[in-house]
Amino acid sequence: MARQPGRRARSATDPAAPDSEPRDPQSGTLLDGRYRLSRQLTKPGQRWSAVDQVLDRPVEIRFVDAPPETLAELVTTAADRYDGRWLRLLDAGGEGGRGWLVVEDPCRPSVADRVREAPLDPDTSVALVLSVARALLDTGPTAAVVTPDRVYLDEGGVRLDGQLEAALEPAPARAAPSEEAEAVRALGRLLLFALTGVGSGPTSPGVPPAVAGTSPRRLRGGVSRRVDAVTTRAINGTIRRLAELVAALEALPRPRRREEPRPAALVTRRVVGWVLPPLGLAAVGLVAWTLGSDLGAVPGADTANPPIRQPAAARHASALVWHHPPRVRSFDPAGDGQEDPAGARYAVDGRPATFWTTDHYRTATFGGLKPGVGLVVDLAHPRPVGGMTLLLTTAGAGVQVRAGNRFPTGIHSLPPLVPGGRVVAHTAEVHRTFPRPVRARYWLFWLTRLPRRQGGFAEGIREIRLERPGVR
Repeated sequence: MARQPGRRARSATDPAAPDSEPRDPQSGTLLDGRYRLSRQLTKPGQRWSAVDQVLDRPVEIRFVDAPPETLAELVTTAADRYDGRWLRLLDAGGEGGRGWLVVEDPCRPSVADRVREAPLDPDTSVALVLSVARALLDTGPTAAVVTPDRVYLDEGGVRLDGQLEAALEPAPARAAPSEEAEAVRALGRLLLFALTGVGSGPTSPGVPPAVAGTSPRRLRGGVSRRVDAVTTRAINGTIRRLAELVAALEALPRPRRREEPRPAALVTRRVVGWVLPPLGLAAVGLVAWTLGSDLGAVPGADTANPPIRQPAAARHASALVWHHPPRVRSFDPAGDGQEDPAGARYAVDGRPATFWTTDHYRTATFGGLKPGVGLVVDLAHPRPVGGMTLLLTTAGAGVQVRAGNRFPTGIHSLPPLVPGGRVVAHTAEVHRTFPRPVRARYWLFWLTRLPRRQGGFAEGIREIRLERPGVR
């Protein structure tokens, strides 16, 4: 909830003049009696790292040249249109022609920080740019945000920045073709930087200067010709539409996840390696004999039309209790109800790449401010549910699952479905099959403990799946 703009900031270093706002912000300055500046992020001092002393969480303060009325309107608009892929606007204030924005701290390294250690592998680079391209396709091209220092990446996903400042500038109702083409170029430059650590064309602070040519294959090994071609075409303007770039990135081969063999599996593999060679000739003779006989035929088998196996996504969709995504609400009865309310819909959109997220806290127990936060899924009417699957962004959270037929007014309004109440998510995927189908309309997924993320504690819910009885 936005605070009333117009309240003066006072400097913690000048107790004799508590109501005066210094012309140049400095470390220790207290804004609105709540946000204390701690470290300057950019010169000449437009962005500062700060601490919200009420909620005891890190935030970022950005000084802007805008009147309080404009900032108050921006806070309201940002709350209505919030997209979980972008950094969230938490508050705003100021006086006269000078204002400031309180922005969610990303609590994760930027792409520039990650690549400073070493370039990303090709699969991660492609997934990164694809996520950013999809976000721009949904919200509109804003090439200024597609720079390595304004895109943040960790195991929790991708977060974008820069949309707030862009909202303060007058913009046409519809993006010009040249703006979309420049956004594609910026995405190509981001892909080149993620792959190689060098830039091409306009770059952001900390990015090495431009290089001749745009081919990542000339700068590092391990980049396929198809990835190289998409990068080059995006930078040189051959690809001009975001939808075309998204299609090109989606068409690239996806990596197959391969689990490392466990020690028992390694032993088995060695034993098989010792035993199989002597049996090889015998096996060949047995196969030849079987093929020459009718013993291999199964009565009733349709060899001309073998059964078709459903893709995993199709199996998940057919198992759900809904045909269309249900309504989902952020549930924060002990707080201000503003923990990513607009991002709640991403928990049931069928796309694990998008997710609802909590705020960031300094402790796993929400800074001692509240017992938890979660999501309520409304099925519109009571339906039998045989099991549930919860996909999280990070392992280690404490989770409660509750269900009932009245919308909860508090955490104890709905009974828990798991004995003992809380389940510790040792992995990022939690599945439970209920002993008997549970017939309920409202389903509460309540986080009681947050796992650690870089810079604090937070959790996200990628997908909630409520499954029909008897599907497993």
